[in-house]
Amino acid sequence: CMPGGGLQYLATLREREPGCPIVTITGLGGGDTMRQATLIAGATAFLEKPIRAKQLRDIVNGFLFSRPIAI
Repeated sequence: CMPGGGLQYLATLREREPGCPIVTITGLGGGDTMRQATLIAGATAFLEKPIRAKQLRDIVNGFLFSRPIAI
């Protein structure tokens, strides 16, 4: 469990960096309830362990190739 509460940290991060993609990863389970809570708090994507490398790669590639990158 993240110190200080992961959902609160997520909400604070989203507030400070509104355009930043955030992928949450949990090993705690919680299914749809946890997924909904993280998405409401500001997550862009939600994964449960064990994570499949292809699934994570597809999510990251989606972020990289669907948005302009500031240089």
